[in-house]
Amino acid sequence: MKIWEEKADEQQIVGIATSHSFTLFVTEKGQLWARGESFLEMLDQASKETVQVKLPAGQLCRRAWVGKASASPCAFVELEDESTGKKCIYSAGRSEYGLLGQGSVEGTEVKESREFKKLALESEDVQFDSLSVSNSAVMAIDSKGQLWGWGHNESQRLGLPEVAEKGVAKPTELAQLNNLKFKAKKAECSNVHSLVLFEDLKGKDVLYSVGTSGYKHLGVPEDQLGDAEKRKATPFREIPTFSDRKVADFVAGDRCSLVILQCDGAPAEQLYNHVLPEGKKAQGLLHFYKKGDAWHFIP
Repeated sequence: MKIWEEKADEQQIVGIATSHSFTLFVTEKGQLWARGESFLEMLDQASKETVQVKLPAGQLCRRAWVGKASASPCAFVELEDESTGKKCIYSAGRSEYGLLGQGSVEGTEVKESREFKKLALESEDVQFDSLSVSNSAVMAIDSKGQLWGWGHNESQRLGLPEVAEKGVAKPTELAQLNNLKFKAKKAECSNVHSLVLFEDLKGKDVLYSVGTSGYKHLGVPEDQLGDAEKRKATPFREIPTFSDRKVADFVAGDRCSLVILQCDGAPAEQLYNHVLPEGKKAQGLLHFYKKGDAWHFIP
């Protein structure tokens, strides 16, 4: 199915963000287009076609992020003021637990916005360089490498002390993580945990997991996690496996974490020559399977 017809001015798509129920397209000329009836209906632009989304006057769209929950169509965009060049994050759609980040009205978080509005930041000097959006929470990195979060702090995945079930309704500095005095380079927020790549005080990259669940996706042996109260007091820790390795990229999934490492040498040498745990060497692409309690491989 073709979802993007060439427009008269032949704009190029420079960014795409997709969720369960809708997709956003950012063009080189700063326009935002969308396809997905549920989201467009939220914006009072109901259509089964790909249509241009209405933005605040004088604003150009540069980037877009979306919430993954199909029941809560929600989107974030970075808009640039045509006259000043200043960039700000806006949100629109429907959400729970404060995911929109637009603050509260009479003590109740904003759950619906039918147009793109600015996040409820106390200072306009805060500039977000990147966002990671999960089903019900967002972790963001500002221009100074500091971490912010809002939404549902389930399993303390945002690194905040326990908060009420209604969530965090506006961008909030993640004080405990920022007190490490490290510079955040990338953050990935999932449903029950987060991963953050920092540059420490010595200029070394270190990967941290954030959250209090006992699942192994935190990347730390259970005997090193401490009891529930200890995890609750300090809901983050360095993942020792990657202390002496160069992390190229990573993803935080619902119940797993995937980390890609940067290796030395030719790719073929790294991929097809293996030293197994018992010291035995093997070549070729290995296919692993589990039989009983033991892992086996077929070259």
